[in-house]
Amino acid sequence: MARERKEEAPPGAPMWLATYGDLVTLILCFFVLLYSFSSPNQELLEAFTSVFQQSEDDSIIDFGNMGITEIMGNGIVEFPTPSQSTDPILEESEEAQQAKIDDYIGDVQSQLENAYASPYETYFDYFEGAPEITVSVEEGTTKIEISADAFFLSGSAEIEPGFDITVLANIILETFQPGSVIEVEGHTDSVPMSSGRYRDNWDLSSNRARAVILALMEATGLEGENFKSVGLSEYFPIADNETEEGRRLNRRVVIYMSTPAFN
Repeated sequence: MARERKEEAPPGAPMWLATYGDLVTLILCFFVLLYSFSSPNQELLEAFTSVFQQSEDDSIIDFGNMGITEIMGNGIVEFPTPSQSTDPILEESEEAQQAKIDDYIGDVQSQLENAYASPYETYFDYFEGAPEITVSVEEGTTKIEISADAFFLSGSAEIEPGFDITVLANIILETFQPGSVIEVEGHTDSVPMSSGRYRDNWDLSSNRARAVILALMEATGLEGENFKSVGLSEYFPIADNETEEGRRLNRRVVIYMSTPAFN
């Protein structure tokens, strides 16, 4: 009967040494495999991590078209860099907000022009052309500029009987916010006063602003604490005082009031 052959370790070598050698080989292969999956670009990796260490005022580093894959190595899903990200909802909201403001400006402008520019010649024969009227909005404040010639005769601070302040008063009431202040500025040209009724253009501009405020208080029912009167004389012109047209533009009443909140 044949005897079963028994495997034996090489002479002088213990059996456990072969098993240990195989284990070391497997571990070495494992670490080589890990290294092959992770071979980062050190320069880009440092640039990437520095983004998260910057303050709010620092600018974000732009990696151009290179995604996270090129920075961290293979096996990682690419995502857009900060310079490529946008917020379409925010952009749409800003555009919608500006559209509402533009509509509001156009509506106020149209109301004022229909009330004070179109029928102007029917009650002031001396004036050549309709009064200048401009409306603008900046940082939550509406600015209305109307030629002083629409309110007053030359050298006078008494509002003409033909001027209907109701339209202007209604515009103010539509946007008035409790606790807010409506500022009225009076501006003149550089022609010195000669009537003797007012000492100078300072006096004239101050009285014109006051007259508009008193008329608005009566038409709106608002109290004096809701108004501020400012006389600026000839010192803040918007045109050349050397020409008749420039002086006409400089004679104006400017009103600042709160702008409605557009949600």
